[in-house]
Amino acid sequence: MEKNENFNLGIKKGDTTINGLKFRIHTKKEPYLNAVKNNYGWIDYGYQIVYADDGAPVRWGDTAQRFELHIDDCGFLYKKGKNRDCLRDPKRHRFEVGQGHNKKTSGYSHKQEYWYTVSVYFPKDFKMTREQLTFFQFHSNQGEFPPILLFMLDTYSKGGLAIDIGTSEGSSTGNCEGVKVDKGKQKQCNAYLKHTLLSLSEAEALAGTWIDFVIHVKWDKRASDHKKNEGLFKVWMNGQQQIDYKGQTLWRKGKAVMQYGIYERVGVKKNSDLTLNDLRSIPSIVYHDEIWAKKECEQLDLERLGYSCSELKKQTHSIIPRLEGTTTKPKGGIIQIEGKYQLKWYWVNENTKTNNITKNMFVVFDMISFQKGIATFDKFGSSRMISNKYREKIEFYQGEGEEIIITGNLDLDSQQDTEPVTILLKPDLDNKGTYVGMGLWSHNEEKSKKEYIKAILVPIN
Repeated sequence: MEKNENFNLGIKKGDTTINGLKFRIHTKKEPYLNAVKNNYGWIDYGYQIVYADDGAPVRWGDTAQRFELHIDDCGFLYKKGKNRDCLRDPKRHRFEVGQGHNKKTSGYSHKQEYWYTVSVYFPKDFKMTREQLTFFQFHSNQGEFPPILLFMLDTYSKGGLAIDIGTSEGSSTGNCEGVKVDKGKQKQCNAYLKHTLLSLSEAEALAGTWIDFVIHVKWDKRASDHKKNEGLFKVWMNGQQQIDYKGQTLWRKGKAVMQYGIYERVGVKKNSDLTLNDLRSIPSIVYHDEIWAKKECEQLDLERLGYSCSELKKQTHSIIPRLEGTTTKPKGGIIQIEGKYQLKWYWVNENTKTNNITKNMFVVFDMISFQKGIATFDKFGSSRMISNKYREKIEFYQGEGEEIIITGNLDLDSQQDTEPVTILLKPDLDNKGTYVGMGLWSHNEEKSKKEYIKAILVPIN
């Protein structure tokens, strides 16, 4: 990292890699001088501009950006004699670039609408070895506020390639808008809507190829249940829509800013035989290219990447998110429908190699009433596959618009405790008053099989 690279990353004007955006390396003079004094390796290998003419992976044009981080690297956020990230619990470290975290920085404000692209590449021999690796995010430019949108690889219970939407709604500390004051100090408090796009093995199978993201955002600091809220996040990966979120997209203060590179939890991959010492010979390496921001989709020139705005805008698919970092139901979760319904349960299997549905089996139905926002089971059907003791504990709450969310530890012909399943019910356009949706129950990668629980809510006249 040369000193002159710190302004706009040493990329020439007119290069498509960042397309005129103004970025800088997210470290300052004090940590840089401390790194030089202690001969920290990341000042040499942490960030590099690489060239197609040299055989480096480049998504488009002549150049790309290469980030590298070693397991013992530290000091990127060194301040007042302390290596801040490395003192956290759990320990973290990073090498990131972006638009900056001060009040005068460029960024994206309330009521602005933008379209973005970012392409990432993991080397051909890449295997996930760390607990978690974040490679792109939108963060608040106000330091006390948490991230807004995170793109990551993680290795937790339902790990893989995931996108988290930061929200204070549903956090265990209540709707604190991202920050609370505790004993005179400001602390972050938020939950995340986790959208898992790929399992870990599916994500690792893409190593050696570029992964393209197109992001459409309407930035809105108003609460999701505010009558004038117009916020949205839409995300496409390799030309396929993955997320269609509507709600709050900005904290109450400040702007959203882009930052990217490598930001890791310094720990060994979950359920792995690796040791921390093993990781010392396995650096994390990620390439980034084609980071654009425009006010209209058509200005992104998506044809250079093999896509078109017209085709992307036709798509409506959205992954059902899982709420993390929460112990309470999200704010605004009062059910809006009234009356008696039949709740039908189905067992659905999908072959992940062919994407074909191999089973769509009706299991049982229950009778349920909704009155003044409260759901009450009037009668349970008899089933050994989804037992009453689990169904009677499920929770209902209102999602975005007309959507209804069901969550609970639903079993599926299982003899063991299962993890929570979230089912997002959407209005059935062909059957007025009916809602339908599925939630992922299990994923057997060896057998290329995903099992879902499907629910259909049918009004009783």
